[in-house]
Amino acid sequence: MSEDKKASIQAQGKGETTLTRRIIQLFTGDSKRVYLILAPLVGILTGVFAFGLGTCFGPLLVPLVILAIPYYLGIKEVIRLLQIGIIALLIGSVVLAGLYGFVIYERSPLISSDSVSSTDGVIREGRVSPMKGLPGEEYNFTMTIDPLKAKGNVITVYFRVRDYLMERRSLGLNGEPVFNETGTKINSTSYYRVLRLPRDTVYFVEFQVESVNGTASTWSIAQYGLLVVSSTSIWNVISSMAPMTMFNMLLFPYLTIFLMFLSVLWWMRKSRERRMDLQKEIDELEKEQEQTKKKAEESEFACTSCGASVKEEDTVCPKCGARFEDEEDASSGSK
Repeated sequence: MSEDKKASIQAQGKGETTLTRRIIQLFTGDSKRVYLILAPLVGILTGVFAFGLGTCFGPLLVPLVILAIPYYLGIKEVIRLLQIGIIALLIGSVVLAGLYGFVIYERSPLISSDSVSSTDGVIREGRVSPMKGLPGEEYNFTMTIDPLKAKGNVITVYFRVRDYLMERRSLGLNGEPVFNETGTKINSTSYYRVLRLPRDTVYFVEFQVESVNGTASTWSIAQYGLLVVSSTSIWNVISSMAPMTMFNMLLFPYLTIFLMFLSVLWWMRKSRERRMDLQKEIDELEKEQEQTKKKAEESEFACTSCGASVKEEDTVCPKCGARFEDEEDASSGSK
């Protein structure tokens, strides 16, 4: 590798280090900047990640991202991480409600397809037309079934319609159907029903088939997705989604998992501090033992008879038995 290329790589590395350092200083230099800049930024990313990752990986990865960003920027105090996390989750819930509301109102393919089928194969195709219309307009519900898989003497088809926005506002507690109508049979495989949806809202549709054989009944269910009454405003959809997204973000599962990660981080830090304190105590004890041993070695002298090591307080040599006299005894004896 040439010298110019090495110098270029080193300069690039220094530039990246300097940029990272500036970002860290920006957020750690003033505590107000953390809440004015970092927390909203992390909150926006939280909402986007939660929407993109969905319910599979979102509850695990989103709290991890909330912790990782401020931690990388040098904010490692647990109380500060908790404050940033709560603010980020609050802002993220608003962003998530906006994303969901926009996708639902536009009747995006991200929500559902044009037709659905049941997993057991009984419902081959369920469809509603139009998917977005005006209140009071006629909506055509059609369903095609497989009579060979619908094992039963009596087969009944149901078109079930619920108010989706009302359920979101009530956190899913209000699941009563607006319509639960039986289908009119066209032939051995097809059924239909025409319904007028009166409310300015978003509807959730389920296709259901009940197969009765004697006293036993078997149900086949296919969830169609969402029907949008276009006279409702996008702000009504977003505001209706907000209670559920806030509940998910600020209680379960996002905040719950975030607190679990934060608790693990606190426990690891406390464990590391305890290990450091314990090692410090061990080092001090070893130092004291060495000093005591050194003092003991300094207080010893050699026996004049055999050269063995004798402690200062000994009056008789432990090896040869020679008796020692201290200076007072020697001076009194000479007198």
